Amino acid sequence: MDRSFQDHLADLEPIINRYPTSAPFLRHVYLDLVLNKQWKQVEIKPIDSLVANVLLAHEPNTPAEDRLVILPRDHREKLSTDAIQAIFEKLNTAHLDDDSTHLHQLKKLTLAIVGSDSTVLYYHIHKGLVPPKEHV
Repeated sequence: MDRSFQDHLADLEPIINRYPTSAPFLRHVYLDLVLNKQWKQVEIKPIDSLVANVLLAHEPNTPAEDRLVILPRDHREKLSTDAIQAIFEKLNTAHLDDDSTHLHQLKKLTLAIVGSDSTVLYYHIHKGLVPPKEHV
């Protein structure tokens, strides 16, 4: 018998609530990706060094190796370049894969900024300089 999405979400609540201050933003971004954008591969991963969970997700119709590391944030939270650098460093030392291997030097992080009106804006932040995409 198929389980409902509500049952699945209830199973995720303990991991979502592991870090209570960021739980509402994580829950909101997770629901946006799964229900609104209809992404099928979205996993919640606790990162103790960040005192937060990240989402490991794969956007449909992109290469399988293009997995995104998404960090939900409140729009009122300020992030400096030093703070972003520290996030990259902590994620690079975290075990993000189930097979206990390290993700090879994270080059891109996606910030999911949750606004006061519940809008979610996704910003890709690259480590270092990256040339702009060519528009065709």
